[in-house]
Amino acid sequence: MEPRVAFTAEHWGEHAVVCRAVEGCPGPLIEQQFGEFDSWAQAHAFALKLNEGLDLDQVDVQQIVASSYLAATTIVRAGLDYRHPWASSRVGFAAHSAHFNFTVASLTLARTYCECARNLPSRVAHRLLGRARCCVIRAWQCMTITGSNDREMKELFASIEALNAHLRTVPEAEPAA
Repeated sequence: MEPRVAFTAEHWGEHAVVCRAVEGCPGPLIEQQFGEFDSWAQAHAFALKLNEGLDLDQVDVQQIVASSYLAATTIVRAGLDYRHPWASSRVGFAAHSAHFNFTVASLTLARTYCECARNLPSRVAHRLLGRARCCVIRAWQCMTITGSNDREMKELFASIEALNAHLRTVPEAEPAA
């Protein structure tokens, strides 16, 4: 049986693009043949028409796209695992450093989300706080899969604690109905 294919819209700098997701395969991948769209809404409308042509409903599209993202995540996680032989190579050290720096930057950004959430409508604030909580989870995962040294572990832990302190001070926004 052939894997299912679906199309989705993604932001691309100031523009948007249409991407193709293959169920269970890493992606989604940008479909260059469709070019760039001025807005995400235009790319999304185009992707919807493509999916209609494939007789896919929105639930099918979400399942296919999600499975594509999950497949990509699995590959990235395996590549960051410090137990692999290549992890002690120059490339492995560079990948670890980039992952560590990205995680610390994500935690800093998540603290900014908390500050912004105080002054935003409930629906938007709830979304930002959810993203901030996801950063905490990803940071804990980083600590467990990358084999960080003591200094990095202390820095990550301090950043996680700082974010958790920010999350505790933000009034809980109600989820959108």
